[in-house]
Amino acid sequence: MDPIAALLAENRKQSAEFGGQLSNHFSMAVVALWRMGVDMSQIDAFATAYRNERALVPLPNAPNLSPTPPIGDLLGQQREEAGLRRFFETEINNKGRDSVLRESLPFLLPGLSASAFHAMIRTAYAVEADDGCELAAGLAYWVMAFGNLGRAQPGAAEACSWRQALQAVAEVGRPLSTQLHEGLIFQRLEQVARNEAFSTVLDRHQVASLPELAEMSVALLAATGDFTALHAVTATHAFRVLKPWMTAPDCALASLWRALAAAYVTIGAPQLPHETTLASLRADSPGDWRPLHAAAIASQDDHKIKLLYSTRKEAEIYGDAPLYRAALAGYLARG
Repeated sequence: MDPIAALLAENRKQSAEFGGQLSNHFSMAVVALWRMGVDMSQIDAFATAYRNERALVPLPNAPNLSPTPPIGDLLGQQREEAGLRRFFETEINNKGRDSVLRESLPFLLPGLSASAFHAMIRTAYAVEADDGCELAAGLAYWVMAFGNLGRAQPGAAEACSWRQALQAVAEVGRPLSTQLHEGLIFQRLEQVARNEAFSTVLDRHQVASLPELAEMSVALLAATGDFTALHAVTATHAFRVLKPWMTAPDCALASLWRALAAAYVTIGAPQLPHETTLASLRADSPGDWRPLHAAAIASQDDHKIKLLYSTRKEAEIYGDAPLYRAALAGYLARG
């Protein structure tokens, strides 16, 4: 077994969550480091530090799920993690990765914000690692952490730019943001999604382009440096990785827009950055990735490592590397 596969297998002895529904980021960060060509000694150093600093929870034993149930009947079953993993491992072995993703994603995408998007991210990184057992763990995590923000209706709303759409969201989002209870990111997203005024706005305004949502996410992160905005960037990256297996891409995109709009409200629906602000951020960003790469890796911080990976990959696809570097540099500077 190669070293990366061994690290992923070792982490699968642990639950996907620990410490009161916090996400186990070990596998995601390891895949990100490996995909960026980081030296194995540095990956091992991260792995050791992460294990020592997190009170990870061993995966509980559970019976196999038999007979095979429909995925829709399993959503939100927190106590079935081990059984769900075995279920998906069997499905992948019998049907192949592509078939399982095409069958599973229609059920899962309405809940793509599960565990602050981490279930979708772990699934996407498992695809990039081409590791069937890791994919099974990601899909199982997505099922058990599933939280539906409401099924979006593509085509029912007016398609508009992300600026136009977020301006409309901000009108109801700013007063709503002051009424939210404390909680984890996914809990606050669910509070927003249950609000009737928020849903009404989204029924009328829709961002119908993944490049638009990617630009929106990085612009908000660059302008705010907010932790939830970081998750919007890593989520849009993961969504893009999984897009080839989405059988209803318009519905999927509507779900992503709904989740990202809710995330915007949870951070206070801040004033949208003007183009002159973004131009200044681009002009002041580091000239290349090397100092940012070194700083993120040296931090041994799982979120900073994943953000480095996502910003680099998204910049390769969409361009605008200066803005992606500015977003990353701003977040790294937070300490």
